[in-house]
Amino acid sequence: MNVNSASQTRARRSPRGFGKTGADRGFALIVTLSLMVLLVVIAVGLLTLGSISLRRTSADSAQLTARSNARLSVMMAIGELQKNLGDDRRVTADASIFDNAANPHALGVWKSWSPKLADNPLGAAPRYANEKESRFVGWMTSNGNPDELASVEWAKSASPPDPVEMFDDKLDGFLLAGSRVKIDGGLTGKRGGLAWAVVQDATKAKINVGGPEDDTNHDINDELQAQSRPNLTKSDNFKQPKDGWNRRAGRVISLEQARLDPEMYQGTGNLLEKGDFTAQGFGLLTDVVNGGFKTDLSLAFEMSDASFKQDNWNGLKNPLRAKATTPASYGGQGALFRPLTNSGSVQVQLNFNPASTSFEFPVAAVPTFDTLRSYYRTPFHLYSTHDGTTVFEREGDHVALRPPPSGSFSHPGAPPPARNTQAGYRPVLDRVLFVLSVAVGSDKEVRMVITPIVTLWNPYNTALEIEGAVAYPWMDLPFRLEWTFTSAGGAQEKKNISLSNIVNSQFAHMGHGRSINPYFYALVTPSGGPAVSGQSIRFQPGEVRVFVPSGGTSVEFTAGNTMTNKSVYLRPVDSIDQYNFKGGLAVPMKNPLNATFGFTRPMAASDFVELAVVPDASSDYPLSVGLEDVSRAKAPGASDNFRGAAVCDVQTVNYAQTGITTTMKSPRMSYGELTASGAAKSPFGIIETYHRVASDSAGNRRSDLVYTTNPRQAFVNRYVTNGTFASAPHYETVVRSVSKFDQVLESTNGGRNAFYGQSNTAAGRSKLCFFEIPEATPLSIASLQNADLSWTAYSPANQIGNSWASAYVRRNAPAEKIAKAAGGKGAATYDRKDDLPVYDYSYLLNEALFDSCYFSGISSEIAPGTISGSPDVWVSPVAKVKRSHEKVLQDHLSNPEEHPLRNSRMRFFTKGKLPTEIESELLAPEGCIKIASYLQVDGAFNVNSTSEKAWTALLTGMRDREFKVAEGYLPDKGKTAFPRFRMPRGTDSDNWLGYRSLSDDEIQNLAQKIVQQVKLRGPFLSLAEFVNRRVETSDQMGLKGALQSAIDECRLNDDAMYDNFATNAYPNSSKKNIDIANTGVGIPGYLTQADVLQSIAPVLTARSDTFTIRGYGETRDATGRLMANAWCEAVVQRTPEFIDSSDPSHTQISALKPVNQLFGRRFEIVSFRFLGRHEEPTSHS
Repeated sequence: MNVNSASQTRARRSPRGFGKTGADRGFALIVTLSLMVLLVVIAVGLLTLGSISLRRTSADSAQLTARSNARLSVMMAIGELQKNLGDDRRVTADASIFDNAANPHALGVWKSWSPKLADNPLGAAPRYANEKESRFVGWMTSNGNPDELASVEWAKSASPPDPVEMFDDKLDGFLLAGSRVKIDGGLTGKRGGLAWAVVQDATKAKINVGGPEDDTNHDINDELQAQSRPNLTKSDNFKQPKDGWNRRAGRVISLEQARLDPEMYQGTGNLLEKGDFTAQGFGLLTDVVNGGFKTDLSLAFEMSDASFKQDNWNGLKNPLRAKATTPASYGGQGALFRPLTNSGSVQVQLNFNPASTSFEFPVAAVPTFDTLRSYYRTPFHLYSTHDGTTVFEREGDHVALRPPPSGSFSHPGAPPPARNTQAGYRPVLDRVLFVLSVAVGSDKEVRMVITPIVTLWNPYNTALEIEGAVAYPWMDLPFRLEWTFTSAGGAQEKKNISLSNIVNSQFAHMGHGRSINPYFYALVTPSGGPAVSGQSIRFQPGEVRVFVPSGGTSVEFTAGNTMTNKSVYLRPVDSIDQYNFKGGLAVPMKNPLNATFGFTRPMAASDFVELAVVPDASSDYPLSVGLEDVSRAKAPGASDNFRGAAVCDVQTVNYAQTGITTTMKSPRMSYGELTASGAAKSPFGIIETYHRVASDSAGNRRSDLVYTTNPRQAFVNRYVTNGTFASAPHYETVVRSVSKFDQVLESTNGGRNAFYGQSNTAAGRSKLCFFEIPEATPLSIASLQNADLSWTAYSPANQIGNSWASAYVRRNAPAEKIAKAAGGKGAATYDRKDDLPVYDYSYLLNEALFDSCYFSGISSEIAPGTISGSPDVWVSPVAKVKRSHEKVLQDHLSNPEEHPLRNSRMRFFTKGKLPTEIESELLAPEGCIKIASYLQVDGAFNVNSTSEKAWTALLTGMRDREFKVAEGYLPDKGKTAFPRFRMPRGTDSDNWLGYRSLSDDEIQNLAQKIVQQVKLRGPFLSLAEFVNRRVETSDQMGLKGALQSAIDECRLNDDAMYDNFATNAYPNSSKKNIDIANTGVGIPGYLTQADVLQSIAPVLTARSDTFTIRGYGETRDATGRLMANAWCEAVVQRTPEFIDSSDPSHTQISALKPVNQLFGRRFEIVSFRFLGRHEEPTSHS
């Protein structure tokens, strides 16, 4: 009909009318037929399109169902995460931690664990394998039979049944599948399925960490304790941009998106490092061992003294105060681990009639949080001199110490007064030399002249000022003086006398030469005269200074009960003209206090004389040399009973028979030579107490320096160790012969400096920085390795962060209690009246701190003061506070990008609160507990990672960073520095005044060895377990921590090795713990695990809080044919808030509602997307 109408219309429009020929009519028929065919084709097409549309509607429905199933799989995965990982007390590790695991990228969950030996140091040795097996929770992947996933063996050997690939090795760089879980479609006749798998992000290096880039808005040296971000240089796909990190942190939200950043991305093809790098990830500051948040030591140590000492803050328990098991003697202070004895002192009585003493050795004290706070607050008391930042000396102290028992003789050097718990800073005794020569007095009687020389070492990286010091011998001087007089005719006359008899004042009236009081004194003062308040002696950083007699003539020694006529003033050498050996004590050979002690024998003008000083080997005698503070030098006429504070006391208990001895003989000299005007003294022997060195031709001078000994501790005494040392590993007293003063002491810089380190000779060094005085408050738990937290010389010098098995405690224990005992050898015996606790300080301190504490960096910004140094600098702060910690918090909340925290990895999440609300909450004392609920660590790193590339990126975080170096320079380009100090000194790889750095190849090798250790020891069920050695007898894991084992296997310290030292005097039960008996272990040029931890510890964790979930869904028809499928991906983040938010996030675990105890903190979806077809794994049927 429409055709006809059309024809009619066309006909009417024809100008020719109806008059047509036959040809015209035939053409019209053909057109009509053609149009009819076209209409038929169109009709068929429409029917076909209708059929396709019906099928497409069915397919869309199937695809929607598949996507719904995929979303459902993600929700199921989130449910499993919430159930298994919402609790703080969980750790995560991939199955790759097991060698040859069948499903290496499957995510495993374990309940956390700690042996908690810090709470019970005498507890049974842990059973590590059993704990790791029994605490397994499950694998985070789908499975039709969930019970299979509860076995740790599943990922080791089982293949997932009916697997669906969730990650593809050709697309993602690793393969991970989940088992298909079938869904019955019911009456629809259709069926569905789903699968899911979870991977963790904290085992990867984060590529988009924001924060400061240079030193314009932060002190770049802070990064040496809290690195700003991983370095991507050794990635196959990424490179390290020079700047733009804050912009990048906000824009780059996935690895695929990073492809669009030409400054960061350099790869081609598929990005196959998704198992090594991530663009997601924040870590909560939770305690994986105990649950709840960690305590911020920055805010805790910034608060007032009064607030810090409170047991509770507004209803919250102060976690830094004493536990129920802490002895009352600790005065409520929180011991870092449980003390084994009630007192911090050990009473020892030395029986050496009549010079028997009873002394309270401060060797049992356990460090407290007050000790750490004292170290933290040191920068508030520093000041500037022309030698830079300077610290004034201070005595260490502890409230748990005891005073000496009344009614007994006590050591001359006083123990700490037990008034406060505080960090101490003193010089280290390097050497005390008593140089012997012969003289004749105006009465023509011979004298033995004793010329004292003292060298002291400042072991710190800042200048050190002291008021002075006093050195002396005491207890016994077991030497015979054998004089030979020869007359002009050749006749000889011999006179013998005991040295201790003629210089004794205390018991001479009883016929004894032994003495508890000092025999004589070397008074070290700034001027070489009586000490005057306001004067001080300054040591440059690391400097070994020489002190010599200030007088040009000898002082006539007179025995008596005061210091008068028994003292020689020493002064510091500042120039060659002060390098003087003329002064000394001229000791007559007659003791006026006992007529039987000595002899008189005037010399004739024609006489000759010679003297032999012979160690008395009739028995083994105790010989002691002490160093005190300046107190006696301020009262030079005081009684011998007046005491200064002990700085160092070296007691050699077995001297003469078993000591290093030799007979010292003077040359034969005439009366004329000895009395000639201007005659110089001719030295012939030295009695020397010295700090041993790393390498020397004389074997007795070699010893360990810091690996098994602590040179900052005062009491070097055999009776407070379970070894069999004559004194200690690091000190010795010897005698040696000389013939001129050039042989007495090698010096440099015009006589100002002596040598230490490799040798006491010029082969040694005159400046050696071993420990740090913090010029800014700490940011890393590992930086506390520079705090002296042991109270005994028989411990490692750097305790926190390192974990060598103790040389004094058996390997399968972190502590021992040596029972009170009596014993001794030779003329002296001892009675130790208290049990002697011996601790593996490193193990116990690491366990106490790494999981429960951190530094936020909300701390005062300080500059050294400008006053003159004196003891008063410790009375109240003298440093200039540029910004208070309150202002630091206020500025950061107002503009975090402009005012980053000193630990720039900390990210504030305000929870919608106003800054003033947060400030009010966090600046209260309990803020140190609550602040972790507002903070997250950007790019937290899980130590259970088995990615070598991720470890490499983490370890190279300081690569090419241009930090400040004092008196030195940066390492070469392409190297990564690991300084032990926040303010390094010296140069790269200088063993004595420098720091260590590693090349890229060395770090990649180290990363490989670390991963091997992770697989060997993991999963680590706490952060402290990663830092610590195992408390077990094995050589492989019981000797040292994982990082130190990796370092040693890489042989990174070969150039820091010197000579082997003897271990025979160490305790039999523990001497084999000394894995590398080399004198170079632990010196500044020796890379330790604490050095490596220093900048990375603030970001380390034992779990992940950010996870990526891949979900899969599918639809099948009634025959099982696949109709549609879909993959989706969600990133989820564990948040500080609990599932039931009516419990505040800082609530302790035991006080939580049941639902929060069960499910923990809430997971939230950060991002969600469906994978594009080009991203979907290739195998899924």
